[in-house]
Amino acid sequence: MLGGEGNRRGWLLAASLSLLAAPWLGGPGLGGLYSLLLGTQDSDLLGPLSRAREVVESELALDSIPLKGACYLGGQLTTQQGQQPQVSLVFVDRNNSLAASHSFLELFLSAAEAPSVEFLLVSVAQRLQHLFGVQMTFLVAPDLGSAHTLGIEAAHGQIVALVDSRMLVIRGWLGAALATLSTSPRAAAVAPLTLTSAAAAHHVGGLVDASGLATLHGRGQRLSADMYFRREVDFAPLECLVVNREALKEVWGVDDHFLTQRYKAADLGMALRSAGFQVLLQPLALVLAPAGQQQGAGGSGAGSAGTAGLEALAPADEQHDRARLRDKWGTMLQLKHCPPGTDAFTASSRHARPRLLWVDDTPPQPDKDSGSIRSLNMLQVLLDEGYYVSMLTTHSATHARYPAQARSLGVRLLPKMDPSQWPVARNGRCDFDVILVARRDVYLAAEAVLNRHCPGVPKVYDTVDLHFLREARDMLTAGPEGGMQGSQHGWEMVANLSISRIAEWLDSGAAQAAEPRKARDVELRLVDASALTVVVSYEEVDLIQRYRPQVQVAVVSNVHLVEGPPKTSCHGRSGMLFVGNMNHLPNRQALETLVLDVLPRLLRLLPWRERWRLRLHVVASGMVPKPLLSLLRQQSAHVVFHGYLPDDELYVLYNTSMVAVAPLLSGAGVKGKVNQAMKLGVPVVATPIAIEGTGAQDGRECLVASDPAGFAARVAQVYTDCGLWGRLADAGYRNVQRHFSREMGGPALLQRYVPVSGAAPWQQH
Repeated sequence: MLGGEGNRRGWLLAASLSLLAAPWLGGPGLGGLYSLLLGTQDSDLLGPLSRAREVVESELALDSIPLKGACYLGGQLTTQQGQQPQVSLVFVDRNNSLAASHSFLELFLSAAEAPSVEFLLVSVAQRLQHLFGVQMTFLVAPDLGSAHTLGIEAAHGQIVALVDSRMLVIRGWLGAALATLSTSPRAAAVAPLTLTSAAAAHHVGGLVDASGLATLHGRGQRLSADMYFRREVDFAPLECLVVNREALKEVWGVDDHFLTQRYKAADLGMALRSAGFQVLLQPLALVLAPAGQQQGAGGSGAGSAGTAGLEALAPADEQHDRARLRDKWGTMLQLKHCPPGTDAFTASSRHARPRLLWVDDTPPQPDKDSGSIRSLNMLQVLLDEGYYVSMLTTHSATHARYPAQARSLGVRLLPKMDPSQWPVARNGRCDFDVILVARRDVYLAAEAVLNRHCPGVPKVYDTVDLHFLREARDMLTAGPEGGMQGSQHGWEMVANLSISRIAEWLDSGAAQAAEPRKARDVELRLVDASALTVVVSYEEVDLIQRYRPQVQVAVVSNVHLVEGPPKTSCHGRSGMLFVGNMNHLPNRQALETLVLDVLPRLLRLLPWRERWRLRLHVVASGMVPKPLLSLLRQQSAHVVFHGYLPDDELYVLYNTSMVAVAPLLSGAGVKGKVNQAMKLGVPVVATPIAIEGTGAQDGRECLVASDPAGFAARVAQVYTDCGLWGRLADAGYRNVQRHFSREMGGPALLQRYVPVSGAAPWQQH
């Protein structure tokens, strides 16, 4: 463990190495850097890292997932002498100086992803005692078979990270593993996704069948949806494993009576799971096994078997270890493991039941729309309740970070393809116990293939919002010309757009209501075909049960992570904030009327000292129509168009804006922009449609207006009354906490409503 002068030397060395390694700064790159440091030009060993990193990062979008707490500065953060480090990095040298130096440099540069570390080097030789000048604990093992046990016993950290000298860790691996341990209460060990230099699977976790046979899943295969997502595995090889030290103590560590590394790892996995822990594969923790280092020497005996972590095992050693594993864990193997010959998908998915298929238009894109925030939280609740969740989508995500985020949570994301080709059945049988379909149009596209391959499997229809309600309102507020000419007409209609008024209009038989009525009937047919319909508000429950009183309807509204009350004040704030996805017609209408009808009236109402500095901040994802964009530019003296902003920059605007505005004239569902502002302690001025389903009341949690003049007056009221501002901010936050926190977001939702089989997957299939 470094401290004092050694720590300063480590940071200086890390900074120098990082700069030298950066090709964009004119450095030689990592491969060239190793050649300089080690005096070699052996491209067979030095080339794989740089080649593989380009392939892997483009496919898995590693750069796009920010890991909380990770600081990719290079080098290491250490505790003061005598204090316990968070992580003990145990580096096992396999008697190859070049490979070990190459591997250790990568490990050293990743150490800054932990708050504090110590280094331990375990070797059968004493040649690498001072790698790059780093001080460390040096241990000599009698043979490589006992090296991991020796390192674990000497470690002081809360977490032990075992890294073999054949492995090349990729930036972010340690931060991802630590984040997984901290956010998964039952996780005791995290296995990284280990790939070859061609970005094929080196392994994606271990499986043990009921006969005690331990195998490594996916070796040499191209990555598939069944492989790289966060999930429970039976075991992970010791050559790269991050494990909680207290959990290791509870199960008495690694059993060195096994002759091979694979069965030592399998036994450790069995012990951890029998104690109630989990071994998780985390695809964002990425490690490479370069081509020249994937095979090792064979041989027999404890020492040489220790070099055979992923290699073909000597038959006698494997037979000995398999028999020992079966004798030690026979009851658990028979009760909780699949029979020999079970396919890998069934075996690897047996840890979670039931198996749910989620069908949607895209993977959740939580920084794009509030519906995705809700979907992401619903997925997390289902995963926490033990569901094995697969996802099929009709469209691809707009950025690779979205599927990567879903996989990191534990969602098995199947490739986007035409619904007629969806792989919902295997060997003629449906793979799933329950199917959730989100959005009407997605359900219509998927209905035929789901009914053909999964007849009798219960379906859940998540409306996200009732499409026929939204479309009816859109029609009534668009005006004769629609678009830019519809705002005044929309304000005139606002008072007549309540859910009960819309239902009466649809039932009236009016010719104008023919298309919305047809849309209503289509959506009600999907409700009839589903075991459960999920909506976002109790108002929508009433609307469905007006037509279908016998169906099961549940409410799962927008779910928000509600932390402590925001420490906010009106002092030092200014301006209005509007947030919306411009692909959504109600948001375009709202922004148009805000600029044309509300802003001029508000400027006349505000005191002169506020009027000149008033700014309307517009944060808009999606495509803004040219006429609307032109309008915003014409009002540039008071309108600041930001376009899309990532969450951290958006929160800065929330923390500096005086009021959030939502002048929605149409739409349906619960509006994420309203809840988000309230959660962050920003008062909201809205129309009745904008607060529908939130439980907020005018004058208590927000201010409500139904015409442009009234809307401007309400904004001016909040702007000039700091006492009112504080009362609204506090009441709005408490409203979100009361109605939309995760605890209120539908725990045990499907298990309450949808009966599913309790049989084990290999018994069903």
